[in-house]
Amino acid sequence: MSGASITRSRGFTSADVLLVAAVPLLALFPLHNNDLWWHLAAGKWIVQHHAVPRDDIFAWTRYMRDWIDNEWLSQVVFYGVWRVGGDRALIVLRALLFGAMALMLRRYTGARAFPYALASAIALSHHWWELRPSVFSLLGLLGMLILIPRGRWWWLPPLFLIWANLHPGFVFGLVVFGAIVAARAITRWGAGAPAGAWCASLAATLINPYGWRVYEQQLTVASNPEYRALLDEWIVPPVPFLLFAAGILIIGALSLRRMPLPRLIPLFATATLSMTAVRFEEYCAWIAVPIALHCLRRLAPARAPAYHLTFVLTAAAVGWWPPAVKLTSSSTMIALRQRIATTVAVLAASWSARRPRRASAGQVARRSTLTLASVIVLVLVIAVTRSEVIERGRYPTRCLNAVQGRVFNRLSWGGWLIWKRGIPVFIDGRYAGQRIFFDYVAAQVRYARPLLARWGIETVIVAADDGTAPQLANAPEWSLVCRDDASLVFRRKAVIQREFAP
Repeated sequence: MSGASITRSRGFTSADVLLVAAVPLLALFPLHNNDLWWHLAAGKWIVQHHAVPRDDIFAWTRYMRDWIDNEWLSQVVFYGVWRVGGDRALIVLRALLFGAMALMLRRYTGARAFPYALASAIALSHHWWELRPSVFSLLGLLGMLILIPRGRWWWLPPLFLIWANLHPGFVFGLVVFGAIVAARAITRWGAGAPAGAWCASLAATLINPYGWRVYEQQLTVASNPEYRALLDEWIVPPVPFLLFAAGILIIGALSLRRMPLPRLIPLFATATLSMTAVRFEEYCAWIAVPIALHCLRRLAPARAPAYHLTFVLTAAAVGWWPPAVKLTSSSTMIALRQRIATTVAVLAASWSARRPRRASAGQVARRSTLTLASVIVLVLVIAVTRSEVIERGRYPTRCLNAVQGRVFNRLSWGGWLIWKRGIPVFIDGRYAGQRIFFDYVAAQVRYARPLLARWGIETVIVAADDGTAPQLANAPEWSLVCRDDASLVFRRKAVIQREFAP
């Protein structure tokens, strides 16, 4: 490689530092993931009891009997970080995790395609940037795809051992790994013995507190279409994203003669998966998109920069599209942040991909290190000093003390009640298609009063726009006892009379 090409490559690296540094800054926004709170509560329970839960420890309905908590290690990490610095430390953790993902993407894509790949990933996935155990699955998948082309097969079993205790998405990673192994065997491409590494990785996933049952949750969700049809995160993505994902699949198909099939397997797998549910859009954004950009360079080397820019602008247009789920004040803020992040990403990509100035390797290294260190300090300062840590108006605050007795709660507040009050809830985010979920939906639609009577509910805490609220507002047996910015609390009148009886 000539000195000029080295300078150009390192120049790209220097410019990419600022684009990578934008990622943790874009991840600095208030906490709003509903499941985070029960994850924290589970992490606290694990640390206090030095064991993993094997029964329902949170819901009085015990709908999660024989619970398989295959995210226990993520929960311990979250709780450990919270103990160090509270809610603000969780924001810092989120920023650092997505910053690490950007660095791994840079390693995966190389210098030329990286600005376009990262800008597209931000545009398509920013509305999913939450502190969730699934972040570790994205990191695990990127790590796997970085290791495989380098032939580091025996690093993969330890990766899957950790991954299987962090998040059930390891199952998808294992499937992709297996498909790559099969494609290598069919095409006789590459050397080494990856089949042995795959078998060892499969065996490593069984090293967890639950053994083979760690696979149960994924199989339960996959076999319950009625459950998936009722949840926003499981709905089919909007048409613009479907067309975008279909375009990626076409690019992959056109590249079959120019690229080895094993390298295209992750593109086909993640793009197809992303078309099944909106929650999988981020897999397409971080995995399929970089491979598609590489395919475009192989298909048309002379026109690759123009095609890459067109690709980014298309991703930005898809990212600006209104969300497919019901709009609330919270989702409106998420959509606004998504559009701001998309704009920043496209502008940063345009700057980063421009022809770099000549600079010595020492100057580039010093400038890159100083820039990255400065941004990390800035991220920490902003996260520590920002005034709003939890999204305003998203959760009950003043009315929490009014929640007593056997409670029926809004599903998305179950974790919040567990974490803030430590009270047994009716339902929370651990559900995976159990019968109680369908009872909850029935209460929201029109059957709240008979169902609440059957369950012996004493207190109901819901939002004003929940279907349960108007059913109880004029019910003779219920009384509104508290209202705050987020919630309404109803108490059964017979309970109130019993409490005040002499």
